[in-house]
Amino acid sequence: NLKMGMTTVYANGKTTGHEHPDHEEVYFVLQGRGKMVVGEDEYDIKTGDALYVPFGEYHTTHNTGILPLQLLWVTAGDPSKE
Repeated sequence: NLKMGMTTVYANGKTTGHEHPDHEEVYFVLQGRGKMVVGEDEYDIKTGDALYVPFGEYHTTHNTGILPLQLLWVTAGDPSKE
């Protein structure tokens, strides 16, 4: 049920916002600074931070620094829906 990957967001860039109704997600910031929007909330993020995204929440990430923002992410499916 776990998937893992890495996303790089370059300076002044942002990710395409998305949601996944049957997955929750955790992000860990490997490098850089940014802002993550999760639903109606915004969080400043930096190297070493982790952020949880609940099932079905729309989320997107903006790079607010000059270095590439590198994010490690892990998603997990809802076992009750399988």
